[in-house]
Amino acid sequence: MSKNKQEKETVELTRKEEQDITVTAETANLPDELEIGMETVSASEPAEELDAEQSKLAALEATIIQLETEAARNIEGWRRTQASFENYRKRTEAEKLRWRTVDNAALLMRLLPLVDDFDRAFASIPAEIEGNPWLEGIQLIEKKLQNLLEIEQVKPIQVEPGHEFDPHYHEAIHAQVFEGFAAEQIISVVQRGYLQDKLVLRPAKVVVALDPEPEPEPTAIIEMDATENDQTPGTTE
Repeated sequence: MSKNKQEKETVELTRKEEQDITVTAETANLPDELEIGMETVSASEPAEELDAEQSKLAALEATIIQLETEAARNIEGWRRTQASFENYRKRTEAEKLRWRTVDNAALLMRLLPLVDDFDRAFASIPAEIEGNPWLEGIQLIEKKLQNLLEIEQVKPIQVEPGHEFDPHYHEAIHAQVFEGFAAEQIISVVQRGYLQDKLVLRPAKVVVALDPEPEPEPTAIIEMDATENDQTPGTTE
């Protein structure tokens, strides 16, 4: 019986040794598993950092695109504003020039009656006073006035009898039938007109011809038979 007990103790001892060996092996393998886990954690950290950096880069690229879009919009707005200001400046300059032209034309129009007076005066100068010093002085004044008009590009409207009437340059103050002139032809010039460049300061006052009135057609006279008109009344018995 002691033999069986000894064998049983031997078996139990063997099992215990095997268990110790197994535990030792598992304990020996534990640091390797921990190392593998640490390696996994270490490998996952760079990936997360890379994702974070890529997210930041994408956000920066989106910000750059937004800023570039806003800059292009601002530049376009600035160009439109500059173009609008340039157009406004041109309109303002054109308006100023127009008003200067109008004011200048108004002043020149006030001088035209003086020109008319000189023309009438020189047209009626008696021959015996030709060469008189005071007359030469007046002629010099008239010449200065003509030079002033020439500097301002003022010139007479060229019109003569026989020219066609043009309402842009002529003002008809009378119209009549005149032998030798067709309708709408100018018979005579009553007052000279003037231009400043292409602006009409005063149209020329003219007399215009009309179409001659057609002669009335002869009226047909029907003579009735006297025997039909002059009937003597019959006598009754």
